[in-house]
Amino acid sequence: MINAIAYSRGAAFSIFLTFLFCISVEAYGGSEKAPMMWWPDPASGLMWTSTARGGLHWDQASEYCSTLTISGYAVWRIPTLPEVKAIAGDEEVTPGLSPRQENSPHHTYVPDPAYVQVVFRGGLQYGVGIWTSEEKDGKHGFLNYRGAYGFYKSNTKHWDTLCVRTMEPDLLAIAKQANVTSPISDLQTLKMYALLAPAHKSFLAGQYADAITEAQSTLKTYPNFAPAYYAIGISYGMLNQWDLAITNIETSLKLDKNYQNSKDALGWAKEGQKNFNKSGKKPNAPEWN
Repeated sequence: MINAIAYSRGAAFSIFLTFLFCISVEAYGGSEKAPMMWWPDPASGLMWTSTARGGLHWDQASEYCSTLTISGYAVWRIPTLPEVKAIAGDEEVTPGLSPRQENSPHHTYVPDPAYVQVVFRGGLQYGVGIWTSEEKDGKHGFLNYRGAYGFYKSNTKHWDTLCVRTMEPDLLAIAKQANVTSPISDLQTLKMYALLAPAHKSFLAGQYADAITEAQSTLKTYPNFAPAYYAIGISYGMLNQWDLAITNIETSLKLDKNYQNSKDALGWAKEGQKNFNKSGKKPNAPEWN
């Protein structure tokens, strides 16, 4: 671990919590609770659990997925290796994490200031290794945090478990329209994003007035949908109407205080208002994901 002496007690405690999260490849990894959210991938037609269940043998993992129900959806399974690889994004460097290194004693960790981990699309979370359904010589396959692949007997290793299922045709049609990039909690939320999709497209095309109109149309059906207020707010910002931008972004946060896009955009809008009043310079568009 990073030497905590050089940091405040608060920083040291934060590092300690990070260490606890990563403390064992064999005993821990993802969440010990069943996930309550899922991510629909329109590219593959599959939906994934948002977080991995940690610390399971392969047989336990298989039973866990087969008996899982989220938002009324059942018939989950362990993913294949190609399915896992298809949702793997770019590697991400996360300073401070320190997984157990090869050939080191059990539970021994060494500092790794440049911890590299494969990041999955859809914001899916896992620990240091996940099971797949691949088999070879009586052993089952897994993918580790660096994207390496290997096989172990089902009763000799505990890995994380992400479960997957095939979307029904009507659900897939909505998922393709919504094209969400982070986990959601239910079908209703997915429908909200599908209705907001035209506003997203207009915003990306620089048609900010159209984006406002389309997002306002979404609110007629779903009046408490925080992302719609976010869309209106950032669109007003791109039109240099900062008071309206700030008001709508703040409304978004009142409806969902954890909505990260609005958290980021509120500072952007206030800074944009300040700078535009001074220089008249148009701001860069914020990310909308």
